[in-house]
This record gives sequence, structure tokens and C-alpha cells, in this order.
Amino acid sequence: MASKKGLTVYITGSPGTGKTSVASRLKEKIGGEHFELSAICLERGFIVGYDKKRKTRIIDLARLEKYLGKVLRGKENFILSSHFIVKLPKTLKPKIFVLRCHPSTLAKRLKMKGFHREKIFENVWAEILDFCLQEALKVYGLKQVHEIDTTNKDVGRVVEEIRAVVKEKKKPKIGVCDWIKKLEEEGKLKEFLGWGERF
Repeated sequence: MASKKGLTVYITGSPGTGKTSVASRLKEKIGGEHFELSAICLERGFIVGYDKKRKTRIIDLARLEKYLGKVLRGKENFILSSHFIVKLPKTLKPKIFVLRCHPSTLAKRLKMKGFHREKIFENVWAEILDFCLQEALKVYGLKQVHEIDTTNKDVGRVVEEIRAVVKEKKKPKIGVCDWIKKLEEEGKLKEFLGWGERF
């Protein structure tokens, strides 16, 4: 893909959906820079506290958004990735890609990553309830958000789909994943609902 001034790609999704791998491969294809937002928050001190119950850091979104507004100004291609959503300046015209993953597969991936049981439960249910997708839609709206099910797709296929949307060869689409319906069809919904009794 030829360099295009102002090309902004924002990759989000639950932990374990493939954000880092996809962002790294996409960078190889389009050039520019990759900004992993959680890492930036740690490096720049954009942390306001720690949620002991959820065992996660609390991010200062206002400071992060202000920082990004400055550091991204005037750059060409860049890719952002995070499991949370920040509001970027409208002038950047970001394309938002929400990576999804079947809950059973996601649970296995998170277990392999060493997540403790409570965190696996939290993230899998966030995925089932479309949390990242809803947050993206709330901030950016239908026209800027594209949903990709990565469950049975390798990184290369996901990157090509992103490039197709960026080049406007494919229209952004949501409604790709209905995990509650899928789990019900597979006879697994009761199993996932039963998780709550274990915590």
C-alpha cells in the first residue's frame, strides 16, 4: 500500500483477540508507527490508580488523549492498539477495527497467556457482551467501525481485510458476532452462564 498522509488505523478488542500480532503485521504492510496505548500509559505515567477488585490499572484517558493529539499531529501512517477506546481528533479520520474471538477459543488463549481465572472470566464475558464493540460505536459511530472475527483467521487474512476497508474496497461492517446466539446453538451457553457460580 502506498503511503497516504493521515492514515489512522485503531485496532481494539478484548485481550487475546490478536491485536498486537495484527498491528505488527499491518505495520510491515503500510509502514508508519505502532502505538500500543497501555505501554504508553505506563511509560508516560498516565495512571491514576489501581483497581484491586479487578486487578487492573486505572488509566487517565484525558491525559492520554491530549498526548496523542499532540504526538500524532503531522504524522503519516500510524496504527494504535489497545483493549480500551480513546477519542482521537476528528481530523485524523481514524478507521476503527474491533477484533473478536469465539469465547471458548478466547478462554484457551488467555489461559495460555497466564491470566488468572477471575481475569479470564471477566474478559470472556466482556467479549460475549460485545463490550469493546459497544465502546467503539459509542465514540466513533457506525461508519468508522469494522468488526472482524479472528477465531479461524490467520494474521495475514485479518490484515488483508483491514487493508481492504482502509482502501475503501470493502465497507465497514458490524453485527458479525453474536456470541450468545452462537453459544446457544452449540449448547454451550449454560456452561458459560455457570462460570459465575465459581467466582
